[in-house]
Amino acid sequence: MSERIVVLGKGGIGKSTIAANLSELYALGGRRVLHIGCDPKGDSALLLTGGAGIPTVVESLRAGAPVFEELLFSTGRGIDCLEAGGPAPGEGCAGLGLLKTFELLEANKEKVDAGYDVVLFDVLGDIVCGGFAVPLRKGFGRKVLIVVSDDLMSLYAANNIARAMGTYSHGGARLLGLVANGVGAGGGGMVDRFAKLVNVKTIGYCPADPAVREAEGLGVTVVRASPASPFSRAVSGIKDAVDRDAGGNSLPKPLDGRMLFSILSGRPRPSCNSVAGRNRTASFRPAAAGKIKARPAGIVSPARRGPGSGALWRGFFSPETFSNTGLVRYSGRQAFLAHEDRECAYNQERMEEGEKLSFHRRPAASLPGSGQREEEVSSRISTNLGTAEVISGSGGKIKILAGGIRGSGAPDYIFMTSGCVPYAMGEDVPSLARAAQDSSGVPVVVSSTCLNSCSLPGELLSFFRAFALQTGKIKRRPAPGSVLLLGYGGMPAEELDGILSAAGVRAYWMLPEYDTDSLGVLRSVGSAILSDAFAYDFLEGVLSGSYKKKIKRPPSPYGFASTAAWVMAAASLCGREKAAGKALRGFLAGHAGAWKGLKARAASHRVAFVAGAGDLERVFIPSKSAGVPLTGFIGEAGFGIDLLMFAPEKKSLERFKGSLAGGGIRVDFFETEKDLRRKLSSGKFSCVWSDFLCDYRISDAGKAQISMDMFRPGFAGACGTLESILAVCEAGFAGYGKKRI
Repeated sequence: MSERIVVLGKGGIGKSTIAANLSELYALGGRRVLHIGCDPKGDSALLLTGGAGIPTVVESLRAGAPVFEELLFSTGRGIDCLEAGGPAPGEGCAGLGLLKTFELLEANKEKVDAGYDVVLFDVLGDIVCGGFAVPLRKGFGRKVLIVVSDDLMSLYAANNIARAMGTYSHGGARLLGLVANGVGAGGGGMVDRFAKLVNVKTIGYCPADPAVREAEGLGVTVVRASPASPFSRAVSGIKDAVDRDAGGNSLPKPLDGRMLFSILSGRPRPSCNSVAGRNRTASFRPAAAGKIKARPAGIVSPARRGPGSGALWRGFFSPETFSNTGLVRYSGRQAFLAHEDRECAYNQERMEEGEKLSFHRRPAASLPGSGQREEEVSSRISTNLGTAEVISGSGGKIKILAGGIRGSGAPDYIFMTSGCVPYAMGEDVPSLARAAQDSSGVPVVVSSTCLNSCSLPGELLSFFRAFALQTGKIKRRPAPGSVLLLGYGGMPAEELDGILSAAGVRAYWMLPEYDTDSLGVLRSVGSAILSDAFAYDFLEGVLSGSYKKKIKRPPSPYGFASTAAWVMAAASLCGREKAAGKALRGFLAGHAGAWKGLKARAASHRVAFVAGAGDLERVFIPSKSAGVPLTGFIGEAGFGIDLLMFAPEKKSLERFKGSLAGGGIRVDFFETEKDLRRKLSSGKFSCVWSDFLCDYRISDAGKAQISMDMFRPGFAGACGTLESILAVCEAGFAGYGKKRI
């Protein structure tokens, strides 16, 4: 088996110079050498190749599978060179490029072992990720040298390398010792102090020698240009020490980084009675304090996506359910540029199709001005990130894909989303979006959510600004009695549109969905009803300021009282209150009887909510629950209401005393999961609210489940909602629960 030597060191410390001269010395001694540069700059072999750059493994990945023999550069002096290379600065993942280089070596292991006596790895020693530690793993490297200088930062990097040596010592790598570069043969100073502290030897001192600069200027190694120079003699001594295993077999004992800094910089160390905190602090611990229980400072907020463990057992509300109304969806000619791996694209597609726990799944595509079209006019493009893009960056691929969109059939806009991989790569997604825009000639809008749905106010504002030029070109004279209805486009609203039409109100439904035509309407119609859902709060200022709209935000039209108030608010914006009152009376008469009968049935049932402090706003404030008045509607419908409150957070109820008293809500408390199960089972209520599909906690208790999907707007919608809730309340889940338990 060939000799495996690894030369590590902080960037710029001189390790490549020492590594190249070691390879040259071995070749001069008649040994066949494979010199492998493991630095993203791809410059390790320059002194061996006469200053000529050579193709790198990372470059070959862009063209397909790399071929080992094609990447070798022969110097003609018994040395073959291989460079791992890396992405352009600020792009991609150099560590993964190094991984791919060692996969290539592993695949050609027999050729390497048979063809070379010495394999020398020149490795960037700033071990910032697992990729740069690969030479220490799986037996690639056997004898390890760390190049240092008499300065603190190089020793700090060496300490990290020593720590990595402890992690990967099982693979056969041994730290022979330090090579002090730029330090005279007398040694001393911080290098020797560091070596003693971490239990390693200093096996060589390379002095500052003018011959090094002269040889670099010629593009050759020092041992060739000036074999009798002090530097050449020092490198020869290092080679001899490596050959005889001068460093021994003891493992290094790396120091804590702060301790190392304190010792070598001369700064005072923490007291021996101090303990390190999670936030890199030190606190005094008296000798008699005994065992200390520590916990990290800060707020821990576990994600509550479903019941089952930790704090999830008492979570019945999903935060996503109450934020999704902040979506905007452009429905004109569009292209979706999904910057992610293809598997991620499949998952996001499912979410867009409605499988995410949400509400309002029935778009009002047939309503005028909704901005929705029956026929889909969009294309989806995935960057399908692979290994080559992760290593080298994806800017080039995005430009090519976006450039293919240019032409007469180009969309109005490109919506660019980014999956997890680009963020893990550290890519600058907004810059990539600008590059896509320059390449395609089409405006690009970046969204952090699936497809073209923008959920954050900042994104939405940018989105509307992106449309400013387009909407400025559209002039449409509004019909008399026109009003914009913003934020209601996802609900089944035929009845509401019919009431407004009967009152002489021309309603333009817009948002979440819209296109360039509806944006023209947005500019031309002077008044608007804006959804009271909190996700649209930011739009109120935009509409009243930039668009000079007269805005009203009445309660959303759920239940008889709210529906009537909502219709009157819309009519008042265009002076049609009287006609609206008449229209309302007609529609009310058609549903009042059914509503009264359903309320009589509801009076014998109660509905329960399980809540903690963070859920109470959603229970009592409609704007926090997508505009749907949960307890308001259920109380209006005639149901009794129970609130099961997490006892440690009961103080938060003080804020909602008025809602509790006015709604006749019965409150009970629980403290443990067992306590909650018991109260769910024994409670005198028929159904329980949960955002989670088929919530077993409710069915196990013998109760029915209700959720947001049951709620419909308008008078007919209120009756339908009440019928749906009654259907599950009267379904007889009690027997099912007993069987399950």
